[in-house]
Amino acid sequence: MKKYILSATLILMVSTAIFAQDKRAEVFVGYSNLQAGKSFDDLGNLNNFSKTFKRNGMNGVEASVTGFPTAWFGITGDFSYHRKSNNTSLTAGTSDYKREAFYYLAGPTFKIRNASRVEPYAHALFGAAHLRERYAFTTTATTGNTQFSFEPNTTKFAMGVGGGLDIRLGNKFSLRLVQVDYTPVFTGDRIVTVNNNSIRLDKSRVDSLRISTGIVF
Repeated sequence: MKKYILSATLILMVSTAIFAQDKRAEVFVGYSNLQAGKSFDDLGNLNNFSKTFKRNGMNGVEASVTGFPTAWFGITGDFSYHRKSNNTSLTAGTSDYKREAFYYLAGPTFKIRNASRVEPYAHALFGAAHLRERYAFTTTATTGNTQFSFEPNTTKFAMGVGGGLDIRLGNKFSLRLVQVDYTPVFTGDRIVTVNNNSIRLDKSRVDSLRISTGIVF
């Protein structure tokens, strides 16, 4: 995880340096919720586990830097991280599931400036997302524990298309009341290894919705 956070930090620092000289830059930091779509459709021989890899509500954070060459047009660099984990005790053992999503996006932003405190904006961001999942089922028996694990991870092209509403609180701060983005990840087909067996996962796109709120300064 450290290398992903370091990469995102470097992107934000470079973006700030480019636009901070005599152009206005906005930095956003806040809470983000990702309504992540089902990670793949076809589980092959693993149909019994299809309910595990369903749509998830994932909590996380989002940070972005937008530099404005003009008052209404900007270039945004955006990073977000979301995760969900679940551990369940079963009669035969324990079930452990963890899902993470890292987004690295950039693109144009269009913001409406006006005399009121309310400033709507829209953006179209493009880049990549790293999706990481792990499912482990551990059975307990007098002869010892046995673990079945499944880890479909991938890094693919992603988008973030949407917008939001900022409310100015003063000359230097604004409240990002809400931001909503459609954030699909185009995964294509994948091959994963399950207990030394290769299984093909068929999925062309993971459809997700990202909802964020926080402070702009």
